[in-house]
Amino acid sequence: MAKSEKINVLLLAMEETLVALAYGFAGVVATALFVGLLSVLVGKQVGLVESGLAATIIGCMSFSVGVVSTGYKYLKETDRESLLLKQFLRGVFGFIAGLTTLLLCVRIENPQFWSSALAYAVYVAPLIGLLVGFNHRIGPERNPTATSKA
Repeated sequence: MAKSEKINVLLLAMEETLVALAYGFAGVVATALFVGLLSVLVGKQVGLVESGLAATIIGCMSFSVGVVSTGYKYLKETDRESLLLKQFLRGVFGFIAGLTTLLLCVRIENPQFWSSALAYAVYVAPLIGLLVGFNHRIGPERNPTATSKA
């Protein structure tokens, strides 16, 4: 991959991150407003744990939509829309790997030896896994005959 192509993929990952964070934040806010409105309309108070869990799940789903929409835009620009499903499945695999990492780290009995940065970073491991998985091998296709002529 040429240097400019690597920079384009890096810029894509940064754009995906920002767009996905915006989508995720919007999803969390919308869920919080919806749960608050629903509890007023129904007349039954919704617990903090339930509303937090709903906001987290919707936030992760919105983050995923942000990553996929930006990735689709990139794949469409390079005329490779057919790779979207393959890249999405790689992203899901990365999300599952990050979730497994999170669950294994939470299971550690004595987390006092962790630095505080690692303790917070482990909670975003599923989202980092989604980003890395979706962007893995997303760069332009290599032509084997073009590299042998150089």
